Amino acid sequence: MKKIGVDPSGVRIMGPKQLHYNLKLEGLKPVQANILKQDMLSIGGEAAVARGAASCSVAFSDALVSGTLRQFENLIDKLKGQSPGLGEAAEAMRRAIDNRALSVYELKSKKSALKIGPATLIMGILNVTPDSFSDGGRFMDPGMALERALEMSSDGADWIDIGGESTRPGAEPVDAAEETRRVVPVIEALASRGLTVSIDTTKSSVAEAAIDAGASIVNDVSALSLDPAMAGVVARGGVPLILMHMRGTPKTMQLDTSYGDLMSEVYGYLHSRIEYAAEMGIGPDSIIVDLATLNC
Repeated sequence: MKKIGVDPSGVRIMGPKQLHYNLKLEGLKPVQANILKQDMLSIGGEAAVARGAASCSVAFSDALVSGTLRQFENLIDKLKGQSPGLGEAAEAMRRAIDNRALSVYELKSKKSALKIGPATLIMGILNVTPDSFSDGGRFMDPGMALERALEMSSDGADWIDIGGESTRPGAEPVDAAEETRRVVPVIEALASRGLTVSIDTTKSSVAEAAIDAGASIVNDVSALSLDPAMAGVVARGGVPLILMHMRGTPKTMQLDTSYGDLMSEVYGYLHSRIEYAAEMGIGPDSIIVDLATLNC
């Protein structure tokens, strides 16, 4: 609108009408689902609920709510005075919309700062393992690993992710001492050259050694679920944390791949792990959610 010369006051009025959102709410009581639907329809939006919600013949209903930013702003205002459950739903929708609107975000760390938003950041993956899916066995020598990491940095990688244990499906576990031996020399060499380094590990002792060696991000594919001490290490280290969805371990994860609702179940799991991390002293503004495929 600005490019075609619309008056600034018109941009402010019409802008929220151009931004459209589709949000899903889960586990509403039928009466809540009905109020939500009626309120959204009354302001020109849409809301889809379970067939039995209107007759209260179902115990719970999910809701798919669709509308413009302006309509959601009106809906949120209407819901705030409703039952406690809908007041909480209104706040959740507000947070989702506000987070989606963030254009620039600074990932907080005691050791480095990464701005997310102005441009896509690139993470270079370097596995110092004999059995990883992509580069296993190629960079076991610390000198070769350093050379490869510097090459990726020169090619545009914003940070280098170092892994000493393969997370490919069916991979055998590696003990903490061996994993530490593999990653620490490489991390020290990279950090001394000013590169931002993340450590890909599920073990708290490896993460702690990596942070001491200069790693400034912890990448835990188990989302803090395999080592109860990991959250404390991350919190004390003051470094950002990457969380990912995984069932079981890399060796067993392919044995449990059935989902009733893939997106909802993965989202729910990650949401619960973010809450857990926050309870353990890790700030929400220091958490990255990995929704990509498993790094192998």
